[in-house]
Amino acid sequence: SPLAHAAMRHALQPKMRRVDDPLVDLAVYHARLQGELGLVNNDLIQLYEYYFFNGNGYYNRGMKDEALAYYRRATQILPKRAKPWIMLGTILFNRKQFDESAEAYRKLVALQPDNDLHHSRLGIGLTQAGRPHEAIPVFRAAIKLNPESSDLQNRLATALNNSAWDLVKEPTDKSVAQQAVKLGTEGTELTPKKWTVWHTLGVAQYRAGNWQEAVDALEKSMTLKSGGDCHDWFFVAMARWQLGQQEEARQLYEKSVAWMDEHMSEDNYALAFRAEAELLIKHNGPASIPRDRGTYMIRSVQSNKRLGVATNESDVVLDAWSEPHVIWMLEQVEDGFRITNTDNDLVLGVAGKE
Repeated sequence: SPLAHAAMRHALQPKMRRVDDPLVDLAVYHARLQGELGLVNNDLIQLYEYYFFNGNGYYNRGMKDEALAYYRRATQILPKRAKPWIMLGTILFNRKQFDESAEAYRKLVALQPDNDLHHSRLGIGLTQAGRPHEAIPVFRAAIKLNPESSDLQNRLATALNNSAWDLVKEPTDKSVAQQAVKLGTEGTELTPKKWTVWHTLGVAQYRAGNWQEAVDALEKSMTLKSGGDCHDWFFVAMARWQLGQQEEARQLYEKSVAWMDEHMSEDNYALAFRAEAELLIKHNGPASIPRDRGTYMIRSVQSNKRLGVATNESDVVLDAWSEPHVIWMLEQVEDGFRITNTDNDLVLGVAGKE
């Protein structure tokens, strides 16, 4: 149409052209339509080169915002050209805009599926964006293209490790933990000298209820990490407790607490693991769930001394305590009843039918 031709003439005048000029959109649309009809359109190539090379100029002068705008326009004009997608991905990745950079690299993989470097860039972007489960198949594809690359194997191991850790960093179902065991095992096979993969596998084995396997993996992690730290020790202590090695578990728990208080007192993971170990080792975990209604006697887990009674009609401990004005709650959880002080969430005892 005459309007489209006028738009293209306007777009091809450098003095008149702006990166956000709507007439450029019209010119590009018209040129693409001609391409679909089988017509060669050198004007479209000329327009693409203008935006791409100007994007390079801005990039080389450190003007990244302007460069991004021009590269984006270049991808809109000729979306099957790889170079502007590479530059978009690079700038966005360096800015830690990992989700956006991953989308740019995904375009590159679609354009050039036999290029392992594009797969690698996409996988790195996904991993950094906190989406390691999506990165795993991307790195597998890259390794198929370049099976000798140790860098790709390391990156796949990192994605496997991060994905497994996301599944087990908090208590979870055994079926989920088994998925993490599978991922973590592959990570240790790819990078057997990295302590992180062994640590994750050890935690996964613990969550899956594989106590000895957990100890074995965590001890491997500790060996590779000059003895480890409380992140390892809390889980080894819990696993040994589950294996019936209570005294050894208690000593390791106390060591972990002392080390943590001195070196890592505000670490969120350490705080969570410490609380989990304390519930198991100091308070022997929750009791079996009383299935029927009634009144239950509460005994201290330390001395077996009778502390009071509770009813699961009201879920509140009502009888006399050493501190009679403190309210103690009887909370039904997955594996049993937990008796806690409402002021400080201290687990005090376990419930059993009187």
